[in-house]
Amino acid sequence: MTEHEPVARASGRGAARRRSSRALVGLGSLALLLTLVFGWAADTVFDSREFADRAVAALDDDEVARLVSEKLTDQIVARGPEDLLSVQPVVEAVTLGVLRSSAFRGVARAAVADLHQAFFSEGRDSVVLDLADVVTTVLLRLQEANPDVAARIPDDVRAGALRVSDRSFATETLQLAERTRALAVLFPVLTLLLWAGAIALARDRRDAVSLIGFSAVGVSLLALLILAVAHRLLQRSAETAGAREVTDVVWASFTQPLRSTVVVVGVLGALVAAVAVALVKPVPVAERLRTLGARLARPPASEPAGAAWAAAAIGLGLLVVLQWQLAVQLAAWAIGFSLLIAGLNEIIRLTGIGQVPGLSPEELRRAQLTHARIRTRRLIRGGVLVGLVLVVGGLGFALWRSITSGPSPAVAIAGGCNGHEELCGRRLDRVALASTHNSMAAANYRTWLFAEHVGTIEEQLEDGIRGLLIDTWYGSPTDRGTVATDFDGGRSREELVELYGETTIDAAERVSGRLGADLQTREIFLCHNLCELGAVPFVETLANLRSFLDEHPGEVVVVFVQDQTDAGDVARDFERSGLVELVWDELDKAAMADDVTSVVFPTLGEMVEKNKRVLVMAENDSGDVPWYYDGFTLTQETPFGFRSLDQLGDLASCDENRGLSDSPLFQLNHWVTTDPPTPSVAALANDYDTLFDRAIRCGQARSLVPNLVAVDFYEQGDLFAVVDTLNGVRTEAEGDPTPE
Repeated sequence: MTEHEPVARASGRGAARRRSSRALVGLGSLALLLTLVFGWAADTVFDSREFADRAVAALDDDEVARLVSEKLTDQIVARGPEDLLSVQPVVEAVTLGVLRSSAFRGVARAAVADLHQAFFSEGRDSVVLDLADVVTTVLLRLQEANPDVAARIPDDVRAGALRVSDRSFATETLQLAERTRALAVLFPVLTLLLWAGAIALARDRRDAVSLIGFSAVGVSLLALLILAVAHRLLQRSAETAGAREVTDVVWASFTQPLRSTVVVVGVLGALVAAVAVALVKPVPVAERLRTLGARLARPPASEPAGAAWAAAAIGLGLLVVLQWQLAVQLAAWAIGFSLLIAGLNEIIRLTGIGQVPGLSPEELRRAQLTHARIRTRRLIRGGVLVGLVLVVGGLGFALWRSITSGPSPAVAIAGGCNGHEELCGRRLDRVALASTHNSMAAANYRTWLFAEHVGTIEEQLEDGIRGLLIDTWYGSPTDRGTVATDFDGGRSREELVELYGETTIDAAERVSGRLGADLQTREIFLCHNLCELGAVPFVETLANLRSFLDEHPGEVVVVFVQDQTDAGDVARDFERSGLVELVWDELDKAAMADDVTSVVFPTLGEMVEKNKRVLVMAENDSGDVPWYYDGFTLTQETPFGFRSLDQLGDLASCDENRGLSDSPLFQLNHWVTTDPPTPSVAALANDYDTLFDRAIRCGQARSLVPNLVAVDFYEQGDLFAVVDTLNGVRTEAEGDPTPE
């Protein structure tokens, strides 16, 4: 044995102990992360009382309360008579008031806790959310507010029990809860044992303690990153802005304990790291962090470690490029913990703890500068490498965006115009469009009374509606959350009483106050005579139409405005929304006023190629706006106001009404007027045979294609099938109910 062998063996044993110690620190860090997760799950997710408290606490947010009231209202309305849909806002307003009451919180908490126990306990055959008390409270309040509406709700609605599922999952969920609670106890103990082993094996125990402190900070950062990523994924699953807001509130309510615990662990880790660094070496923590940064920026020598480093660098680059806000948030957390460690370390230094005997501060500073220069050069090299990764990642992201972005209009034509290649070569006046009468009168606009559709205008567009018949009125938002009608440009109250009856007008005034009173901000809304009974912001609707057309570059839409508003104000909102960029502006208004037969419409393909895919018309006064055309110069229509299906099917239903006898466009008014509007009647009117027969009969009588096939409750019946048949584009997959 040579004299160097004992030294080599001792050195080897020391290196092995150091590696083992660090491995135990890493395993302990993993156990700490699992401790946080399982501890939070056991206390928040699997504890019935805590779960119910947090679920009900989310109702403090207005958006959450509104969404819950919508769901409860939908349950009540769906189980009542179909005409209950027309007074849905009344039911929802009462429901929202109940949800905001303190008495409701106890009822809801008990219902949620009972549901939770059904999921994670034995002894039940099914899982039922018992809302009987909630529904009963709503109905009692509704009885006080509007007895007529309450009387139309059937008795079986009061049961209020919703079956969520059977109990086939009971064994699995119960075992999951029990295992989670067990692991919530096991992992903290395992964390302490692993870290104790790491300290015992370390040659320098203070160095091991320092590493444990930094590891705790790293676990905190990782946990915060996981929470942020999970939150982003949940937000993306939400389809609307309101749903995203609800997601944010519920997420915050349930994850707040975990976030608080994570921050506490990070602060404690920073304190341990700062104390240990001060005791281990006389190196300021800022220098230690720079050293760590230089090491992270330099690829490791070994191939496996180098591959892991490269993967991490690419992942970081993609994170910065694709989710820069999340990357900034993560960087802010890291900087915050680093400053915390640096501040604690400086306080310890000022107290004199950890100073190295025999070495003056000046000598220490010079030594630090020498090491700093070397590390700075390494950090620069690492920064250049990270920069290259970001540049390459950015170029790749730009390429990916260019490949996956929406097609240009030219490409869209290859895929069809309004969904069919055959329509691209046809002039607009030779194409039938599925259209909605009073498009804005939709039940999914939650404040709308006497709805004539369920889906909003945005939903109608997604479903295939390409003709929108809308009414514009001036209105002013009130402090009640409603809109007051401005009658300067429309009917007087006396005219409305004659049209709707005193009872209806009185009801509207109870909802919003005296009609037209105390108007403040004057804006354009989509209303049907009375904005108090339902109103949709005009400019917001136009902006949503613009977004839809941007996402669907092969679609052409006709907007027919029953205008109680000035043409200049309508044009202003088109400009504000950006939709003005897509309007068709190549018809000559002066020429059509002299001779409408001189009008030559573009083909759908031409409108798509030029990206001018919206034809806009006014019923009353299009003013001098060049792209806002006189609707009843361009369009002739059938009568409307039919009170029965027999009247709708009569030969007289094809008689001339508004418009000129030689107007090139043809609007088929196809609905039965009932009070209130009812989906079941619309289903009969929109039946394939009924709608197709009348479209053919009236089209032949006018020698025109029915361009705007306008109906109520477009969701009912066969509107889209009839329109496809009129356009000659029906497929075998759709079937062929065309009569022989």
